[in-house]
Amino acid sequence: MVDFAQHVRLHHFVEEMGLLIEQSGGARMMGRMIGYLLICDPPEQSASDLAEALHASAGSVSQTTRQLLAAGMVERVARPGDRKIYVRFRDGAYVDMMRGKAGILSVFREVCDAGLRVLEDAPPAQRARLQDFRDFYAFMESEIPGLIARWHAHRDAAAAAQED
Repeated sequence: MVDFAQHVRLHHFVEEMGLLIEQSGGARMMGRMIGYLLICDPPEQSASDLAEALHASAGSVSQTTRQLLAAGMVERVARPGDRKIYVRFRDGAYVDMMRGKAGILSVFREVCDAGLRVLEDAPPAQRARLQDFRDFYAFMESEIPGLIARWHAHRDAAAAAQED
């Protein structure tokens, strides 16, 4: 059972996540739903559960759920004997999201490579900004797989330490 003070802190977290996602270019409702699905108990929530907890309309919950399903952030689940469909935050969704970002980094690098070919005969000073931009994206592209691998090793080590 969650006491009132804890309820207020959880609500504040959900709203902060909404603001963070909004500042990152997403919809506030998407952030609120992600925030709630990260902390709710049980982890599976129906549309009506989400609408009630988030003080949101059924339409807003439905639209946001579709967006989160399409993005791979949440997954549908069923409960035995229950006809409702539930959603929960998908394990590893953030890792897959980062892999997707790595793909976008590749596209940026490739476009920059093409731009550098166009500027092949240009003075070095003219090429410098684009070269630096390209090098940053190439660096990030090469680092993300290692970061993800290190994350998995770190998480596994932390889980093993908790078992001891």
